[in-house]
Amino acid sequence: MVQIDAKSGAPVPPPPPPVKTPSPRVEPFVTPRPAADVFEAAPAPTPFATPARPPTPTPAPTVGSPVTPAVAVPAGPVYWGGLAEAQLSAFQQEQATGRNDCADYTIAAAMNMLYGGAAQGKDVARAADLGNVLFGYRLWPNGPTTPAQHANLVNDIARQGGLPVSATALRATPAELVGLLQQPDTVVVVTIGWDDAHVPEIARASDAATRASGGAALQINAHAMVLAAFDPGHRDANGNPAPWGFVNSWSNGGSELYWMPDADFQQAWAHDIPLVGAHNAVVITRTAATGGSATATATPTPSPNATPTPTPPRPGA
Repeated sequence: MVQIDAKSGAPVPPPPPPVKTPSPRVEPFVTPRPAADVFEAAPAPTPFATPARPPTPTPAPTVGSPVTPAVAVPAGPVYWGGLAEAQLSAFQQEQATGRNDCADYTIAAAMNMLYGGAAQGKDVARAADLGNVLFGYRLWPNGPTTPAQHANLVNDIARQGGLPVSATALRATPAELVGLLQQPDTVVVVTIGWDDAHVPEIARASDAATRASGGAALQINAHAMVLAAFDPGHRDANGNPAPWGFVNSWSNGGSELYWMPDADFQQAWAHDIPLVGAHNAVVITRTAATGGSATATATPTPSPNATPTPTPPRPGA
């Protein structure tokens, strides 16, 4: 219907059609993807975090299972085989300058201690050079010898010479070392290490200072010696206790062993040697008595052959 303006009498034009406002576009909600900042360190776990599940309880030991008794360090002196220091120091042979043969010389000393023979450290070292890493004797000619290679060489000498001797590389405690020192038909070799800032005291009572030194490549200083005595009453040149005594390859014979204070030995034996670790020992045992015992003066017998021909190790060796 047309509307008339009351004042002018003119028709009123119709109003313009309403403008339709478009409704806003609704974007679908998308959950953002988690992203990790590669430069942000992961949060450190707190020591009081509750475990995801309770730990598995330790089963009770089987009734009747053997339990290894704790080894107590004796208060009195213990010397290998009941021998005097001068008798034990007679087993010492000096390795050549520039050579890395301490492990080989301990093998010769051990064979002579068990058999009363005259095995030569230089002959064992020559065999180790010929065999080196291919035969499990040492890492390279005139190179270091790991405790496992040390045991391999002893076992090959015994096998080729028909000797009832076996060697095992293991880790032990100081108390266990003293316990092994008291066992018959047993010789223990220890491998120690140090860096240039912690050179231990290894000296005879007549030495004014330690015979050990640093300077090895990458400060990997390591040395193997035969444990020959534990004597809490022994004193070094300065009057300080030095209870650990060793047959050492730094001199020929003589009347003195090489000794270490307890703190020096504990630190050097606990030193983490690359590829070797710490608290290393090689236990060499005469598996069948052939006259004599490690608890008394050994009965002289023919010297074992200390120059084995390198042969490939047996499977699993």
